[in-house]
Amino acid sequence: MKNKLVIFDFDGVIALNTEEITMGVIADLVNRPNEEISKMVTGMGGKELIATLNNKFKTNITENEIMNNRIKIMSKDGILKKDPDLIPFVELLSKNKIEYVIATSSSKKPVNIALNNLNLNKYFKKIYSIDDYPNFRSKKELYEELGRKYINMEILIIEDSERGIKSATDSKIGQVIKYSNFKEIENVIKLKFQSI
Repeated sequence: MKNKLVIFDFDGVIALNTEEITMGVIADLVNRPNEEISKMVTGMGGKELIATLNNKFKTNITENEIMNNRIKIMSKDGILKKDPDLIPFVELLSKNKIEYVIATSSSKKPVNIALNNLNLNKYFKKIYSIDDYPNFRSKKELYEELGRKYINMEILIIEDSERGIKSATDSKIGQVIKYSNFKEIENVIKLKFQSI
């Protein structure tokens, strides 16, 4: 029987409103409405995000500029939100010896700040970020790398955005579940990994 792995997206799955915060930061930088930015770049990160913004708006925005503005907002107490069933879900995975990791197109620094702010840093020790693979241009490449790293495992990926779901699906490393809430996902996991 294969070992099992759950890969969590970060923005919109673990920290529910970080994408909203990021879209607000970008909207302010390019002086455009949040809705327009959200439609265009939700699920993007790293080089892909910067190239898209600078090409579309003829700007010179940097990843650090976005990251630093995100960190200022995310560092405030009470700003970030998480699903109330996230911790029981992660504890269920641990109890059943199901490994879990984060895969994100965000930089690690804001992810670690958010995990700390949400009191989740003791649960999430393995974070794979675009930062770890500077030559990757998309999240699909990150998923493919995790597929190689965890080659002998049965993998389940939890994503929330259309772009993230497409990246995970196109990577062909495992089953993809669209995040709605962790109670529903727990039921899917029980069916998929029948050992729970």
